[in-house]
Amino acid sequence: MESPTDPTPALPPSCVDEKPIIARERLRLLSWGFYVSGGIGAVFASFMLIYVAMFAALSFIPEGEWQSPPSSRPHSPSSQKLSRPAPQPGPPPAAVMRVMAGTLGAFVVAGWALAGLTIYAGRCIQTRKNRVFVMVMGAYNLIWIPYGTALGVLALIVLASDEARAEFASGNRPRAT
Repeated sequence: MESPTDPTPALPPSCVDEKPIIARERLRLLSWGFYVSGGIGAVFASFMLIYVAMFAALSFIPEGEWQSPPSSRPHSPSSQKLSRPAPQPGPPPAAVMRVMAGTLGAFVVAGWALAGLTIYAGRCIQTRKNRVFVMVMGAYNLIWIPYGTALGVLALIVLASDEARAEFASGNRPRAT
């Protein structure tokens, strides 16, 4: 019999087992969030390939092609005596275009690497390994407003819970249902 001064009511035995189940479900949803975030990051990093191709293509155009063709308007003899031909702008240096293409290419590769690490963090959640790495990737995702911020905050909250710590400590891999 419970004492009347006991402030905590007795929970039925079925409620005690719900916390690990809820933690597993949160971790499952969190892993999917990391997969989606990594996929979206890879797609957006790939958009930069358009600019890489553009700058690379511009660097291989011969110098003679940059000169504008002579205008087809008729010139009067008096206007030719008074005016000098306008200087033609030269082509942009090919080295500058190649440096721009290389720099943007490095951003693409970095974006793919970070997207891959985010996807790997989702895999680590599924296999219940590398909890600290997953927290670091959650903190990294905070900068990608709004989806990454929500994912990062939720990742830090869920992974800081005692139930999630117990899941990662025991290495309980969820069963396929």
